[in-house]
Amino acid sequence: MRNLILSVIVVGALLGLTIVQYGLLRVAIKLEKVRFDKEARLVVGAAVDRLGESLALQEQLIQLREGQAGPRQQELQKLAKAVADSLARLIDSVLVEEGLPMDYAFAIEEGLLSYPVVSGKGFRSAEEEAYRTYGRILQGKLREDCSCDFFFYLQVNNLFPLLMKRLYSILLPSAAFLLVLLAALLFMIAMLAQLRKLDQVKNDFINNLTHELKTPAFSISLLVKLLRQAIGVGDRKRSEAYLSLLQNENEQLKGHINRVLELASMESGHYELEFREQQLHPLLEKIIKQYRHKAESRGGQLNYKPEAAGDGLMGDERTLRSAFQNLLDNALLYGGEPPNIVVSTQNQGPNILVSVADNGPGIGPKEQRLLFRKFYRIPGGNIHKTTGFGLGLSFTRHIAHAHGGTVRVNSRVGEGSTFSIILPMSRQ
Repeated sequence: MRNLILSVIVVGALLGLTIVQYGLLRVAIKLEKVRFDKEARLVVGAAVDRLGESLALQEQLIQLREGQAGPRQQELQKLAKAVADSLARLIDSVLVEEGLPMDYAFAIEEGLLSYPVVSGKGFRSAEEEAYRTYGRILQGKLREDCSCDFFFYLQVNNLFPLLMKRLYSILLPSAAFLLVLLAALLFMIAMLAQLRKLDQVKNDFINNLTHELKTPAFSISLLVKLLRQAIGVGDRKRSEAYLSLLQNENEQLKGHINRVLELASMESGHYELEFREQQLHPLLEKIIKQYRHKAESRGGQLNYKPEAAGDGLMGDERTLRSAFQNLLDNALLYGGEPPNIVVSTQNQGPNILVSVADNGPGIGPKEQRLLFRKFYRIPGGNIHKTTGFGLGLSFTRHIAHAHGGTVRVNSRVGEGSTFSIILPMSRQ
């Protein structure tokens, strides 16, 4: 609940910051528009002054005005184009001097009715274009000679993108920081989801660990009482039987504890392995003898197919034994009923592959990607007929990696599963 409240607060703060940034951006655009208006008016003023210094342009404008009602339309069109080109060069030179590059259109119109005299390409005289249009009346000799009012207009194209470009020094850092905050927020949400999942995994692990440890602990407590009674009446035979059972329960308890401690030690890098030259087939035969009767006691079978021509490798016998036992334990626990297990070996280049195949319900692709994670257990269904820590496959993977090998699974739902350990063989 606290994590949810924290997430809501952070999301609200980020939204509030975004709204504030948007408001500041609007203010910055308005201020930049005011500054740009001043610069644009200076450009218009400088262009008008340049036009006032050009007698040739002034005479051409008068000719255009006087010839508007005449029959010489073709000549007037050529003259209008020449005037437009001259005005464009004049404006370009002013923009270069003022250091104000822009995409623009221009026009010269007469009177308050804005009768067009000459205009550049793309000029629009509609009222909605007023926000990006800057004008000034032409004074001086031109006005005196023609007794008329000429208005020079400069229209800025793509004004908003131009203003935004001038604000890049403010916009880019703001956008970058907002993106960083958004990424941090998403990362935090992902981490909170991961922590929630880990918390659930932790609870499941504690429950499983409690169950697994409680069973032998309860059996030991009961056997101690029975042993005391047998000793009290001098029943040596029963006492020895109870001692044997106590030893088995104690070994089971130690096995659970050692499995957790060994995985922790191996992950921390403090686990020391004793690598020696090993023959894999004899080791597997010893392990299979221990598990064959378990499968047969449930009406199943365990077959062994040592097909690898070479089985020598450098390894730690104790951890390799644990790895193979983990795979066989899983085949018995999560396989079919009755269990039908096949253990086989074969050579793959410089490696030896040990496979444990079962006739269980199979594992889906999604679960296969998570199988080797610590504490992970496939949820639901009839797959788990018994509890466990979710440590066996993780421990097996660590052992394989410590020996320079790997572990893989091949399974389809309804078709059983095959777990394989691939280990590098020793060089002959």
